[in-house]
Amino acid sequence: MDAPFQFLHFNHLPTCRAWIDKRFEGVYALNYAHGGRIHWSVNGEPLREFTAPVAWWTWPGQYFTYGWKDEPGWDHRYVTLRGPWVEALLELGWFPSRAGTAISGITNPAVFCRKMDALLTALEGSREDDAWILLLELLKTLREEQSASPQGDVSAGRLRALLAEIREQPGAAWAEADAAQTCGFSAPHFRRLFRAEAGLPFWQFCRQERMALAASLLRRGELPIKEIAERCGIEDVYYFSRTFRQSFGLPPARFRAETRLANEAKK
Repeated sequence: MDAPFQFLHFNHLPTCRAWIDKRFEGVYALNYAHGGRIHWSVNGEPLREFTAPVAWWTWPGQYFTYGWKDEPGWDHRYVTLRGPWVEALLELGWFPSRAGTAISGITNPAVFCRKMDALLTALEGSREDDAWILLLELLKTLREEQSASPQGDVSAGRLRALLAEIREQPGAAWAEADAAQTCGFSAPHFRRLFRAEAGLPFWQFCRQERMALAASLLRRGELPIKEIAERCGIEDVYYFSRTFRQSFGLPPARFRAETRLANEAKK
């Protein structure tokens, strides 16, 4: 009886700078970048940039391009395999069959890296039974990651986390260049992705959230206009007032007064 999985190649390359541009006939490969960045594409599509921790697959019948040519490279672990269980698990959705499910951000990289290292150690020691079990654990983890992000889109996940952070702290000193670097994207790529996700350019989204905070503070209490402006991350109170009026059609003081009158009329 054939083994459920046949492991062909495996390795850990802490400072990998390879550039892969090929088909992988007859084998599947699980790759994991624990540190650094990679470019990745399938079938000649435009390269997409991802920042570790990130895992991705290659599989037969497709043409893959991925890697990072510049210093310092990326911390790369991989294993290639085939076998009867691959086809069975493919039908269950545990192996990728399209680009949208081929790449996954890893939300708990310490645990994933530990499991990947355990798999490589088992393979180095020719403990294939252990390796089968460890691979199934990794597949389960990746399936859970895909469920948490149905599109398997690392970019969307990082942008949504950024949007949530801006909403929670709109008065912070947000800068587009810093946000792009944090998300691991070039500035032009970040602008395109951010607008697609938020529906607004970065600076307009930040202004919208700051003005929403300002309106909330004006409704709730008697804070001086200058202090509200500062809490919204705006030092110039005149600029704050002008921006608020553009957003709500009223200057801050009048907005507070009319909001109060409207609330009293409801009582």
